[in-house]
Order: sequence, then C-alpha cells, then structure tokens
Amino acid sequence: MYISVRKYKTNNAAEVARRVNEQFLEKIGKVSGLQGYYLIDTGDGAIASVNIFATKEGVEESNKIGVAWAKEAAADLLEPVQVEITAGQVVAEKTAS
Repeated sequence: MYISVRKYKTNNAAEVARRVNEQFLEKIGKVSGLQGYYLIDTGDGAIASVNIFATKEGVEESNKIGVAWAKEAAADLLEPVQVEITAGQVVAEKTAS
C-alpha cells in the first residue's frame, strides 16, 4: 500500500472542496489501484489530500493528476500554486477490527 499527502495553502477551502467534488473525484477515480481519496480542510488556511493506492505507480500518477488539476482548475484559490507532497510505502498499519 502506498500513500501520498498533498498540502496546499488556500484562500477558500470550501470552494476548493466544491470543485474537487464536482471535477476532480472523477479523474482520480480512474487511476488504477485507488483504495481511497480524502480531502481535508485543516482549518488553518490549508487543505490536504490523502491518496491511498495499491501501487507506487498509482500514487505517482495521482500526484501528477492532482498537481495538474490544481494548476488548471483551482489556481485562483491556491496561494501560490505550490504543493507540498509527502509520499511513500506504508511500513506499519493498524486498522479498526
């Protein structure tokens, strides 16, 4: 399992979330191996997306698609359109029973 977390500064988290729901979820849903996608309003002028994939290639593709989408569809809401990406293989996990 591989996870990527992308963090963006925003001037309008609610509008980013609306656009993600209306435009981006369909795009990310087409990436092979998707296990989950979550958008988080961090409450401090930032948003973060958590992308969970079965493979490293899926995470890499999601990062390419996510950054490109942000630049095309949400540049007016992200200050500036720079993203902090943390990605890698899950090496320990615990899930609810």
